[in-house]
Amino acid sequence: MDLGELDRESLARMLLQHQQTLERLMERGMQIIPFKLGTFVSSAADAACIIEDGYNLIERIFRETEDAHELEVVVKWSSFADLLQEVVSEGDVQELKREVEARQSSSTEDAIAVGRLIKEKIDRRNAALSASVLRQLGERASQSKRHETMDDEMVLNAAFLVNRGDVDAFVATVEALDSQYLNALHFRIVGPLPCYSFYTLEVTALFEEFIAEKRAVLGLDARSCEADVKKAYHAKAKVAHPDVHVPAGANNGADFTVLNEAYMTLHDYYSALRNSASSRHGHEGQDSSNVVFSVKILN
Repeated sequence: MDLGELDRESLARMLLQHQQTLERLMERGMQIIPFKLGTFVSSAADAACIIEDGYNLIERIFRETEDAHELEVVVKWSSFADLLQEVVSEGDVQELKREVEARQSSSTEDAIAVGRLIKEKIDRRNAALSASVLRQLGERASQSKRHETMDDEMVLNAAFLVNRGDVDAFVATVEALDSQYLNALHFRIVGPLPCYSFYTLEVTALFEEFIAEKRAVLGLDARSCEADVKKAYHAKAKVAHPDVHVPAGANNGADFTVLNEAYMTLHDYYSALRNSASSRHGHEGQDSSNVVFSVKILN
């Protein structure tokens, strides 16, 4: 299924079902491998190969997050209209509005100036509040990460890595903050979640033909090892780097990009071989299967 072809309502419904399923599994004490949303495989055999090829990394993440949950906290203004009215009534905004109204003909630029001042004041309030909330909740978590907010109505959108034994204290802190701000702000907790914000895993299928193409860019063949890749890349990069003086008309920038892509692909390939717990890849970096799955942390 191509998620890009779904309408917003259908996609939102699927994401909610996905979220609810994850929460039920985690409530049973299960750990979820935090693969990037949208990752799919064509068969159970491929799924098994991905786990084998990424085993060492997955095992490390499981060990580091065994006693932790990710909880996301979204903070919004309970009534953005009330906030807007309060900001508009402040002295400097009123003064600017009077100046604009006093002119015989106000321009679009005048209206933009008033709107800009209102936006700046809301941004400052949101920044101060989000920093305070993030600091207080961060004291109950081992890690925190701020996410992008959707609009001015949203004060904070953040993820927290919380030890299981500290979840009740974390929730109590959120409830205390809700009372502290006298219902001016609305706090919502989402979770428990897999540790996506801190350990999202990306899977790339590296097929034999693709790897052969990247080796050829560096002038190598299937007998080459990781050390050969590094040596060939550095030798060619010295010539193709865009900072190198070349005759007019040469396209070193494009050549260097191709070299860099080949090197990074082969770097991921050999890293996958090292991380793999599978014997299907043979020995000393010589792959005996048609595909190697590169599994790496995005964040």
